[in-house]
Amino acid sequence: MVVYNRIMENKVTFHLSKFWRRVIALVCVVAMLVSMFSYLASVSISPEDGIGADTLARHDDFVNADAAERAQTAAASLFSRNQDFSTNYQKASVHIGKAEYEKALACIENCIELLKGTTVSTELSDDVWLKYGCLQAVLGQYDKALDGFAHMSAKSEYRSESELISAQIALERTDMPGAYTHLTAYLECAPQDATVYGLYANVCYYTQRIEQAQQWYEKAETAGIVLDGSEYLLWGMCLMDTGDYAGAQEKLSTALDSGYGDKGLCLSQLAVCSYLQGNYADVLEKGAQALEAGSETVDEGMLRFYMGMSAFSTEDYDTAISCFDAAQEKQCAEQGLWFYRGFSKMLKDDNAGAITDFTVCVDAQADLTDSALLYRGICYLQSGDTKKAREDLTLAVNSQDETVAKSAQNLLWQIP
Repeated sequence: MVVYNRIMENKVTFHLSKFWRRVIALVCVVAMLVSMFSYLASVSISPEDGIGADTLARHDDFVNADAAERAQTAAASLFSRNQDFSTNYQKASVHIGKAEYEKALACIENCIELLKGTTVSTELSDDVWLKYGCLQAVLGQYDKALDGFAHMSAKSEYRSESELISAQIALERTDMPGAYTHLTAYLECAPQDATVYGLYANVCYYTQRIEQAQQWYEKAETAGIVLDGSEYLLWGMCLMDTGDYAGAQEKLSTALDSGYGDKGLCLSQLAVCSYLQGNYADVLEKGAQALEAGSETVDEGMLRFYMGMSAFSTEDYDTAISCFDAAQEKQCAEQGLWFYRGFSKMLKDDNAGAITDFTVCVDAQADLTDSALLYRGICYLQSGDTKKAREDLTLAVNSQDETVAKSAQNLLWQIP
């Protein structure tokens, strides 16, 4: 009997019913608005700002004052000319301090209306729109928040804050491309903020920027950032995607040791790494541990399928059949399940069972159809049904797979 044992060489990944994501906390609005004068730290006063500002600009004590004094003087000049703006602005600050965000927003909206048609500094405009966007974000009005940030100048000193909040909004909406765009912009403004390196790496991974994700995980670790288990998990999956299975095992083991909540997911990915390295005994061990731990994010049918493939590869056909049966019960749709279970049954002299499984492959008209025809023909031969054996082998002779075609032809010559 010709034994045709083709082991699948495709890279293995698990299908996740959910995906993990980490969400950064909203930038604290109160902290961002801690001083009503902060935006004026480096403001330049032009003659158009009025007499008071023009007078202040001519005085050396103003020009040479420290940032806080200068900001306060400039703000006082503006407010003296527009008492309504000053009142609303100060009220907004008070409301923010009391976490009365709806009232604060109403005051900021009044400020925006009062600024229309006036000549004001870019710093002041950016500050007001930043507050508007932050307040809308806190109140859950994300589209309005983004619209507010869009009114800020391209080179605003507050761009980092607005980009970080915009990234948060994107993450809340599971908009990973948007999160990538805004976090990229944030890191352009604040490249030294290593605290977001891990998050940025995660977003790179979810937007299929695998090599970039690896680089940022490495940067985070180099910067002394303590990554959490979920980040080590994704880092390990990045390494799996690039073929560094030993490195992936190291990171996945770290995720497991760190107490990552989804123990079953870590173990199942470790089982995949072992499978890809040909360590089939470890696949069965880690797979069994993953099943015992349980996980809502692991496709149990696929896990049991690859456990079956591992048992098949070590010629433990009884275990393979048991794993394949369990995979089928979990609605595993992998065509290889029926082919390799059929092959295992054939080697266990269960020709009737093997024929049933090979028939599923033949009917599917998929990649394993020609091989299934060959081995179903062999099973028919061993069962004494030469007519059906000849029919299958005749079809298998036309296979594009040279090994299948030659094996089928050799068997046909042996049929009386």
